[in-house]
Amino acid sequence: MKSLWVNPPWWCVLALLVVGGGLCVLAIMGDCVVRTPGPTPNILAATTPASPASGELLVLTVSESTVGPVGAVQCWLSPDCEVNASTAGGNAGVQRQQADSAAVQAATPFHGSSGVASGATPRVSLPGVVGPSAGLATALALISAQTQTVVVPAGTVVAVTGTVDAAGVVGQVGGIEQKAVAAARAGASTMLVPTGQGPQASGTSVPVVEIGSVAQALAWLCAHGGHGPACRVR
Repeated sequence: MKSLWVNPPWWCVLALLVVGGGLCVLAIMGDCVVRTPGPTPNILAATTPASPASGELLVLTVSESTVGPVGAVQCWLSPDCEVNASTAGGNAGVQRQQADSAAVQAATPFHGSSGVASGATPRVSLPGVVGPSAGLATALALISAQTQTVVVPAGTVVAVTGTVDAAGVVGQVGGIEQKAVAAARAGASTMLVPTGQGPQASGTSVPVVEIGSVAQALAWLCAHGGHGPACRVR
């Protein structure tokens, strides 16, 4: 029997060149950051005072870790992993604080127009969640807690990702493919993503809805079972 190593087929040679070349590049670059699907906490259960009893509004996250060349190759071979040459964001904690501040401002108009008596601004506690991509979910959770609006009906799981500014405009996020996998694993019935990122999040069976603002997200939730004072705000 003729050995493949004596006269290997073209595809074998190409595969060796690609893998070998990748290893050489990784060796030169040194450590890389890999992204995998992260935890999906229910933000409605993380507000003080509490949001009304309802379904789940999941914050989608990615887990980042620094690996060497071997770990990077293992990540490349996994469909749920992404390799980045840059290091993990060192200012992610600051970004989260800024995102929380913007979310409070974005939620305020809905509180003022709902007819609910003014009270202390609710607080959201999500230990371990950093970066700005929980902004949209935070704004929705604040609206729910402030106005006692059920934004997700009982028995329903909605996953959310997206930054938000003080005007309530939703911005795009990183790691959207890994977040889609996380949503599917968590049993989400729908995934809300920033406008323009729907195609990136369509790699699972979870239906994807593109959202451009806090108002649009709230309107979608109210049209799909949400109810309460904020749902009557127009």
